Amino acid sequence: MKNILKWTLRIILGIVLLLVIAGFAMVMIGGSKAGKVYDPVDGLLSTVQADSLALVHGEHLSHILGCTDCHGSNLAGQVMDDVPPFTLASANITPGRGGAVSNYSVKDWDRAIRHGIKPDGSGILIMPSASYNKISDSDAEALIAYLQTLPAVDNDVPKAKVKTLGKLILAMGAPFFEATTAETDATGAEYGATVEFGRYFASAMCSGCHGKEFEGGPGFEPGVPAPSLLSAAKWSTDEFIRTLQSGVKPNGDSLSQGSMPASYFRNYTRDELTGIHLYLEQVFE
Repeated sequence: MKNILKWTLRIILGIVLLLVIAGFAMVMIGGSKAGKVYDPVDGLLSTVQADSLALVHGEHLSHILGCTDCHGSNLAGQVMDDVPPFTLASANITPGRGGAVSNYSVKDWDRAIRHGIKPDGSGILIMPSASYNKISDSDAEALIAYLQTLPAVDNDVPKAKVKTLGKLILAMGAPFFEATTAETDATGAEYGATVEFGRYFASAMCSGCHGKEFEGGPGFEPGVPAPSLLSAAKWSTDEFIRTLQSGVKPNGDSLSQGSMPASYFRNYTRDELTGIHLYLEQVFE
């Protein structure tokens, strides 16, 4: 009996030891992913034209691309969440004290926005560059031109950080980083109530959560997959716009304000949302 207990204890201790070793190895793998240095990116913008029209368009883009949602209304950064996996903090992207972009060139801006990579080659935590990589050069130029004119706001924001649990999750394939060195070749479209604009913008801003074919995808909130947009395509244009900008579906159900905040969609013009709906109607014909 004593021998049985002895061997049982040894087996249990052995299993525990193996789990500890495996966990340590996973954390090391996750840490390696978090600290990855990416290869240089080709085809980056080197200059932008900062005329008045470009600046107005760039400011509009900063709202409909979600820059102000993450970096704050004044783009001076904020701590969005501090949970066991990570400290999720967006950088101060003004030239004020605590700003992360004071020495940024146009290439640095483009690399950060459309590729999710800092000047030192490291990735930016929770930067939706898989979506922004589909933004055209002209839109990227307008956005960068606007961001370069931001007034200085002093704000020292803690650095985003992947913690031990986050490294373990990262090792299992969680998309904390969307950095990409792929060259951007997106073709833009004139903004308005057209299928062409809808195709361009939905491909950039909707497909990341709802899937390339808009039939459902991983979503934005962990563990909350995004649904197919088939039902949205079947709504009338007025119902589609009202739903996005009020957060309430035609049947009275509420949209998740974590992943589909009405305040964000109120930044879109009616024509822009009409174009997206026209395109979704075409997709699900």
